[in-house]
Amino acid sequence: MMEEIISLARECIGEMLKMSPDEIEAFRQEWLQRLDSKQNAENFSKVRQFVNDTCDCALNQVMQKTA
Repeated sequence: MMEEIISLARECIGEMLKMSPDEIEAFRQEWLQRLDSKQNAENFSKVRQFVNDTCDCALNQVMQKTA
């Protein structure tokens, strides 16, 4: 299971590297809003952390490329 999550994160980061920093932030906000709209939002805290960590990683890599 963990290997699948890591693979998914790498795939997400790879796709986000094609985006601008603003697009990554918009993607993050959309993703988090979708989680917040779920009735059991408290069950999604680990998923929210995954979203934030994944977006932060991609954003950092994009910013390093443009620096």
